[in-house]
Amino acid sequence: MIIEKWKQSHTYVIGKDHVKLNQSCQDRTYYAKEDGVHVIALADGAGSRKTSEIGAEVVTKSICELLASEFFNFFIGCEKRGKDELDYLKDNKMLKKIILNTLLNELKKQSEKVDELSSTLLFCALYKNKYIIGHIGDGVIGGIFEEADGLTIRTLSEPKNGGAPNITFFVTDNDAIDHLRITSGEFTNLRGIILMSDGPAEVMYNKNTGLNENVIKIFNNFDKKTPSEYNQILSKFLCEKIANYSSDDLSLNLLYLESLYASVQDTYTLNLLSDISSVDQITYKSKYCVELDPTIKSINKNFSSIDDVRRYLKWI
Repeated sequence: MIIEKWKQSHTYVIGKDHVKLNQSCQDRTYYAKEDGVHVIALADGAGSRKTSEIGAEVVTKSICELLASEFFNFFIGCEKRGKDELDYLKDNKMLKKIILNTLLNELKKQSEKVDELSSTLLFCALYKNKYIIGHIGDGVIGGIFEEADGLTIRTLSEPKNGGAPNITFFVTDNDAIDHLRITSGEFTNLRGIILMSDGPAEVMYNKNTGLNENVIKIFNNFDKKTPSEYNQILSKFLCEKIANYSSDDLSLNLLYLESLYASVQDTYTLNLLSDISSVDQITYKSKYCVELDPTIKSINKNFSSIDDVRRYLKWI
């Protein structure tokens, strides 16, 4: 039987420039999940602000929690279908206001000087094949898709800078609403989403050709590894490989739909089943393929052990 399950991995490491200046890493990442919704976010704190890493931490956590709980309301608001252009633009602007007001309110709990908490923000929320993507500032959002001839990588949201490459836009800017980009829709054959700050983007992204094919390896290498194991692998990759070409802080956040032929007794397969407690979390895509989603909550717990899950799947 084939098992499919969404996995998430993220990391941020300090860049060589900040090490030299005895400064902290100003990148932050976050992940939230609720009732089948998965949300990842990444923020790059402004290098010119002393406490921007605090702001980056606040906005990533806030946007993930907001979209995990309000995904369906936001998705309806983002939809173009059935709306004329003016209504769509009006709804889109309203959603931007809600997001920015939420973020600013959370930032003000940290400091009235919100400018000292400035950061970029990238995020993606998924529910089955539906998505909401948001982006302000630099960094890159990419998607990996399964095509007839294998996996392909597409750039879903490009970096936006000001008048110079080292000038970008932040959630705390007075005109942030003009630079926050929000899109939504439905993906076909999506296998993964990746967010990266401008540090890794220096190496893996080109404005003319987009994300390079090496990004696919980041997803492939996630196979048969737990998120905690892969977090360490990603950190090592950024420190030992990407840091040779970029002196900036480095961060990645990714969601990956792993697909594997499961063995009844395989240790890794049993690990995938360990957080399944309800039949609601199991979707039969075909007679031979199931998707597991531990984010879905159930009022009644159907399974009390992994063996119960295996019996339900007719493995024992």
